[in-house]
Amino acid sequence: MNIPTDAIVMTVVLIAGFIYFKMQKEDTKPKEIQSDEEE
Repeated sequence: MNIPTDAIVMTVVLIAGFIYFKMQKEDTKPKEIQSDEEE
């Protein structure tokens, strides 16, 4: 299997980022995330 390392890294980052974002939304209020963490 010749899978580019970039593809694996991008997939892992996407999954990790999605889970992290979901946890952040559940723990804190969406309004706080939009105002405090815009970037």
